[in-house]
Amino acid sequence: MGAAIGATVTPENQTPGSADCTPVVGSGSPRAGWCVYDHSAIDAAHFAALRALRPTILRWFVSWDRYHLQPRSGGNGGLVAPPDWLNGPYREFFEELAPSTLNPRGTTLVVQMQVKGPSWEGDSQPSQNPGTKWARWDQFYGRQYPDRFGVAATYGAFVKGLDAALASMNVDVIWEAWNEADLRGQLGASGAAENFLDPWYVNPFNLFNGVPWYYWSGGAGELWHSLYQQLPRAGWGTSGLVKPNWVQRTAQFPEVGYLGLHRYFPYGAITATNFVKDIEKMVTAWDQAAPHLPKRKVFLGECGIGTTVQDTNLQFAATLFRRHEALSQANEDPASPLYGRYVGTTAHSGGRGVRSTWELDPADPAAAWWQYKSGYEQYTA
Repeated sequence: MGAAIGATVTPENQTPGSADCTPVVGSGSPRAGWCVYDHSAIDAAHFAALRALRPTILRWFVSWDRYHLQPRSGGNGGLVAPPDWLNGPYREFFEELAPSTLNPRGTTLVVQMQVKGPSWEGDSQPSQNPGTKWARWDQFYGRQYPDRFGVAATYGAFVKGLDAALASMNVDVIWEAWNEADLRGQLGASGAAENFLDPWYVNPFNLFNGVPWYYWSGGAGELWHSLYQQLPRAGWGTSGLVKPNWVQRTAQFPEVGYLGLHRYFPYGAITATNFVKDIEKMVTAWDQAAPHLPKRKVFLGECGIGTTVQDTNLQFAATLFRRHEALSQANEDPASPLYGRYVGTTAHSGGRGVRSTWELDPADPAAAWWQYKSGYEQYTA
C-alpha cells in the first residue's frame, strides 16, 4: 500500500455520483486533461469523453499534411482547401471547449502544429498523393515558407484561418509551432543540437546546405522565428524543446508566452517531489536564457511514464495525479520557480492499439486521472 495521497488539487468537474471525488476547488486551479491527435478530436468516442469528463485542457496535434494536401508534383495547382472549421464536426468540437453552462470554466486548447512526414514533405499515404511541403524546393523563386506570394496553401494561412475560427467560438487557445523540433532525426545521431540550415530534408551529398545533415532545422534563425510570427499576439508554447542551443535562442522570441514542457519518468524512478524539482530546473534554464523578458507560464504538454506506447491504467492515473498535485502545490509556493505560473498538464498515452485517456470508458477509474480515487493509494510515487 502506498503512502496516503493528499487530494488537495482536483478540478471542479467531478464525476457525478463518485464517492471518491474530492471537494470542488476554485476556478483558477491548474488544469488537467489529455492529448489527442488530428481527426481523433472529432471521433464520437472523443466527444463522449469530453462531455462525460470535462477536461480543462487539451493538447491537439494538428498534422498539417493530413489536413491540406496537394499533388505529388507540388506547385500551386490542385490545392485542396483546408477544413471548413465552422461548418461541420469541428464546430461541434470547438463548442465543447468554449465556456458554457455545462463547462463553466471552458477547456484551454493547445494547438500543436506538426506534420506527419518527418522531413516536412507529407504523410506519404497514399503514395500517389503524399501531401504538402511546408518548405518548398523552388529555391530560385523564393521559398514559400511559411506564407509567401499569396499562396493560400501555406503554414501561415493555415494557422491564421484556424485561429480566426477558434476566436469566433470563444475558445481559449495556446499555440505551439512544431512538436519537439530539436529531436528531429539527424544522420548518425538523434536530435538537431544546432540549428542553422534551411527547413527541409537535406541530401547528405549536397554540401551547399552545410553539415551535419539535419532532417529539420530553424530554431537559431529567422525561418524558425517566422513560424511564431504568423500569430504575433497568440502566446505560443515551446513544444517540448530541450536542446540548450534551441532553448537559448527560442527564449528570445517575444511571441513565446508559455513554456510547453515534456517529461517522462518510469514508475518508481522519481518521487513527485523530485519530479517538481526536475521541472523547476527546466523552467529556470528558460528563465535564465531570457532574463530581460517576463517569466512565462508553464504547462506540461506531455507527461507520462515512457516515450513509447503507454497504456492508461490506474497506476498511470495515480502517478500523473501525484505529479499534478505536487506541481500545483509548487504553484502556491513563493519559493518555487513555478509560483503562480503552472497552467496544468495533458496526459500523453496510448497509440498502436493501446488506449489513450479519452478512449477509456468514462466510468473507468483511470479516465479522469486528475480526480482523486481511493484506488490510487495502492501505488507509490
